[in-house]
Amino acid sequence: MSKAARKGEVSKKTADQYITGLDDFWKKYSAETSGRVKLIDWFILYLVAVIGVQFFYRLVVGDDFPKNAFLTGIFCPLGVIILLISIRQETKDYRRLGEFFLACLVLFIVSINFIG
Repeated sequence: MSKAARKGEVSKKTADQYITGLDDFWKKYSAETSGRVKLIDWFILYLVAVIGVQFFYRLVVGDDFPKNAFLTGIFCPLGVIILLISIRQETKDYRRLGEFFLACLVLFIVSINFIG
């Protein structure tokens, strides 16, 4: 058996292991995670996609003329992601939920003021 054939077998085994691992992770995540935490996780993924689209647009267009708007468009979703991660485990604590909404309000006010 040649080196290329063995390397192909090893990479196929590795790919199968990754697929099996991801499948096991998804089954365990779906079974053990509450609906509220799943909603938070999907919103985090949405915000990551928003950041990715804005960054991709910046790379394609090549101009970030209102630099304040570009920076706010990147850092505001990033701040919300950080706040969501901090509240992810304690979704039933209403005091933490109030602090989350207050922190988001402050973040959005600062972002709007930064845009000018």
